[in-house]
Amino acid sequence: GSKVVVKLTGTSGTNNAFTVKNTEGEELAYTVKNGTKNVNVGDTVLTVNPESATTGSATLDFNAPDANSIKYSGTYSGTVTFTVSVEN
Repeated sequence: GSKVVVKLTGTSGTNNAFTVKNTEGEELAYTVKNGTKNVNVGDTVLTVNPESATTGSATLDFNAPDANSIKYSGTYSGTVTFTVSVEN
C-alpha cells in the first residue's frame, strides 16, 4: 500500500524563490512546470505505486528568465532540492 513520492522541497533562492544568482549578486527569476502546470516548492512531482508500476518519470521544464529582465551577462546558478520518500 505504500508509494514512492518525489517532492520539490526547496531552492537556494531567498524564501525558496525560484531564482538564480550571479557572482555580483544579481538575481533572475525562473519558473518550473510539469507539463502545463506550474510547480511550487512543496509540490509532489512524481508518485509511483509499486503495485502497478516498477518505474516512473516526470519531465520538469525549468523556464529561463525573460530576456528583457537580464541586466548583466555572466554565469548564473542556483539549486533545487528534491526529497524522495515512501508514503502510505
